[in-house]
Amino acid sequence: MRVITFVLGLTLATSTLVGASTASRADEVTPATESVSYKDWGRARAPDQVLRKGCNLYRFRYRVRPPAGEFWTAEIFLKRPDGVTLGHRFYNNDKPDPDPKRATRRIEVCKSSTWFGRHKLSMRVTWFDEDDDPHSGWVKPSYFRMMRP
Repeated sequence: MRVITFVLGLTLATSTLVGASTASRADEVTPATESVSYKDWGRARAPDQVLRKGCNLYRFRYRVRPPAGEFWTAEIFLKRPDGVTLGHRFYNNDKPDPDPKRATRRIEVCKSSTWFGRHKLSMRVTWFDEDDDPHSGWVKPSYFRMMRP
């Protein structure tokens, strides 16, 4: 009986450690659960689209609404149905030709790197106040489908 209790305790402790280390790595990239408070600093969306052969450009829209400050950055991540990142885009207004706060852009996706189904767009917005202190947060993600032709 002691052996069973010891093995069961060891199994639970190991699964807790593995789950904790996996969760901490996931939290570095995106919020882990829906209970995380998302910021209302913008959004990124894409319409449902047809996944075509080869590598093609697919549309998405973004809008950034920083609460204050003149300088902002937006990082947009495209993830396939299993959560693996397919692409990443970075926009900001601190360069000679600044990006607009609202735009329609395209991202290249190859059919060999993904499959049909529900894809996710996540966006992290960072804005800087008058003292150049950064404030960063995730906006609520959006989902779209890549469909068969």
